[in-house]
Amino acid sequence: MTEMLSDVVALVQRALKGPCQVAKGTPIAVACSGGADSVGLVAALAELSDTWPSGGVFYVDHGLRQATAEKHSARVAAERAGAEFTALRLNLAEGSNLQARARSARYEALEEAVPSGTLIATGHTRTDQA
Repeated sequence: MTEMLSDVVALVQRALKGPCQVAKGTPIAVACSGGADSVGLVAALAELSDTWPSGGVFYVDHGLRQATAEKHSARVAAERAGAEFTALRLNLAEGSNLQARARSARYEALEEAVPSGTLIATGHTRTDQA
């Protein structure tokens, strides 16, 4: 494991044990966009899977643009982590504020696809803004 990944693993472990208070044995699924933040989270949680088993890696295609590279990156991250990969495809409803509708639809699709009792983790960089 690289030093950088080791640092990320330690931060994730500290968050899960501390402020998040995730019980040992709780499966954790990762919503993976294929970007560095969520791919890093997949890798970090794979290192912690003895304590928090993998609930799989879920990629959400919003249907707004060609995202073949991102989907491939998410699939490769899942394979490297030894996690099941699931791709979800959305059809967004019409309306204003596309980003808010996409975010809402993404979380709704994840909640439907991820088994009950499994937490959903998302990775974001410090500069991400909702």
